[in-house]
Amino acid sequence: MANRTHSNGSGDLNPSQTTTPLSAIFSDDLVNQAEQVEQPSNLENPLENPLEAIAPLDNQTTLFADLPQAAFVETDVNGADSEAAVVQSIPGKPSSASLNQQLLTTVLPGVLVPLGVVGLMGYALENQWSDKAVERDLQDRVLAAGQSANDLLQEALKIPTIVANDPPVIDFANTAAQEAEFIGLTQESVEDAEQRFGSTKLVLDNGMNEYVSRAAQVGQFVEFSVTERYGFNIAYDRQPSDFVQSDESWWQRAKEGDSPIVELGFDRSTNTASVALTQAIADPNTGEFLGTVRGVLPANYFNRALQALGNAGLSGSEQVQILAPTADGNAIALSTLTAEGSTDSAEVLGGDAVKQQVANLVARAQATSTQSPGGTLVVEAVANQDGDRTLLTNAVANGRLYSLATIPGTNWIAVASVDQSATDGSGRGWVLLFASLFVIMGGVAAAIATHLARRLSGTMNQLTQVAEQVAAGNLNIYAEAKGPAEARRLAHSFNHLVTQVKSLLQKQAEAVKQAQFFTDMSNAASRGDNQRVFDQAVQAAKKQLTVDRVVIYAFEQDYSGSIVAEDVDPGWPRALKDKITDPCIPKKILEEYRRGRFVPTSDLQATDYSPAHKQLLQRLEVKANLVVPVVAGEQLLGLLVAHQCSGTRVWKQSEISYLRELAAQVGLALTGMTLAAQKRLRLNGRNC
Repeated sequence: MANRTHSNGSGDLNPSQTTTPLSAIFSDDLVNQAEQVEQPSNLENPLENPLEAIAPLDNQTTLFADLPQAAFVETDVNGADSEAAVVQSIPGKPSSASLNQQLLTTVLPGVLVPLGVVGLMGYALENQWSDKAVERDLQDRVLAAGQSANDLLQEALKIPTIVANDPPVIDFANTAAQEAEFIGLTQESVEDAEQRFGSTKLVLDNGMNEYVSRAAQVGQFVEFSVTERYGFNIAYDRQPSDFVQSDESWWQRAKEGDSPIVELGFDRSTNTASVALTQAIADPNTGEFLGTVRGVLPANYFNRALQALGNAGLSGSEQVQILAPTADGNAIALSTLTAEGSTDSAEVLGGDAVKQQVANLVARAQATSTQSPGGTLVVEAVANQDGDRTLLTNAVANGRLYSLATIPGTNWIAVASVDQSATDGSGRGWVLLFASLFVIMGGVAAAIATHLARRLSGTMNQLTQVAEQVAAGNLNIYAEAKGPAEARRLAHSFNHLVTQVKSLLQKQAEAVKQAQFFTDMSNAASRGDNQRVFDQAVQAAKKQLTVDRVVIYAFEQDYSGSIVAEDVDPGWPRALKDKITDPCIPKKILEEYRRGRFVPTSDLQATDYSPAHKQLLQRLEVKANLVVPVVAGEQLLGLLVAHQCSGTRVWKQSEISYLRELAAQVGLALTGMTLAAQKRLRLNGRNC
């Protein structure tokens, strides 16, 4: 709060503008005060602005136009009155069959026929649900397999990437390229170069092979090699068949910037597949192509992708494969998992039908439109845990159900399948179960219906008895929630209704007591007992807000004032009878208070009050306060202030609304006194 300096200029409130002496309002003898109107004398006070101790003048308060409703009194509702308020006449009971009889005559005949209908529907639904369940299981497995294969592929790519970005490798690639240029190797044909370096297959031999071998071992590569910018080998873990790699398609793609490259290999002699990973070596500053790093993984490396599925257990006919399409439109298996375990065979389980589905799904994944090449493939786009899109489709072929999913970052496909007969077992089991249940239900239907009838009728009778007691006025009884779910819900609803009625009666009683409180306040004011009005107000506010102290600060004509009412907890300093004067409060601030300015302060020590102001606060031990104005008609009479001395306090909106409403009621009670005082002054003036 910024320092404020008051003066006697236009910013001060002119006491002559006040038609009724405020001292007359805040006294018990209205007539005498009205006849003896005098300007209060100025009192000496060492504080620069002592009024701030009760009503701090800061820039962060707000004005209001209307006052919200607030509750003032918390009381218990008298049980007898509450019960009497809800007594109602009980209508005559209809003469009809009891619930027990109705249940026996309706439930018993209808047990077997609905059971038959439900059984047939259940059989159809069970078959449908079983098909969906198997389909969901296959989709879950194929998505998990694809995600695991993608994770393994990304893990394997880390090794070539690390080697390609290793500064010694980059330097050696530059050195080897310079050596090739120096010896004229770049001008020779591939055949001459192969013949010239046929023994070592290396441009330079400086021990880099050992580094490459360690990298291959860590990444589980069966082959690992490095070339420089012209395609000549500069390092490998095992000697390759060729010295020059620049004529290979993977090398040319890497040079053109297509990196990393995942390439499928297949050895027909052993019927095994392999996966080659190529990463370009680039200058870290210019991005210039400097060579390649290439590693070859065996296909069984990806058996780890299916290992988790194997641990989860596959049924007897379930199969999962990771498939990769070949350049000739065929497909081979990188990894296969069945109930017997994993195999290294490249054979595609399901034959040509599955290969065709793989080709269609790969074409769909590579297409930019949402339509499949033939317009017949139904796919579902699913986002994996990394946010990559996976296409998912289902198919039926050769008596098996298939689920196929693309593997992000590759043209590979994960496939899971199961025999269609896997969905028939649950259907046959349902038929046997239904037949047994039908026979059993035929024998025990009467007993079940009787038991159900007794149970339901007993519950309803209990609810009826409770309802009759509530109708008679007993609102302290509740229905016991027991029996079927419907009966329990009915009991809960009934109990909720009773609770609402009790709450409504309590609110009505509180409203009556609140109205009585305001009436008493008005009556006291009409009798001229202003002190009782103030005492009632501070006592009610202290009880409602549970604060340490509540005071009413009354203004005089010059807007000095004093504490005229106080309710304070034992142990805290009393502020009553303290005379706090400040005839130079700016007119603007007083006008804001008259319009409804209120000041909630949660921590007075955190404010920038003047030293004198803080000294007064410390004397009263105030840590937080809430200040609202008391206005009668258009006249500012004083301030109603709540003090928290035990510690800081954040004032709730409900607390602010309550104190504002209470101050407004005090002002309304005193409005009549103000008018009476004005009338008395006019009469006295005529007599003079």
